[in-house]
Amino acid sequence: MSFICKYCDKEFTLQGNLLKHQKTTKYCI
Repeated sequence: MSFICKYCDKEFTLQGNLLKHQKTTKYCI
């Protein structure tokens, strides 16, 4: 199962990684 960031459309396999990604703005938007 994968999750896609709604801000930058990157795909993540773990939900925890997605949440961490969205909190870290240097990786997203």
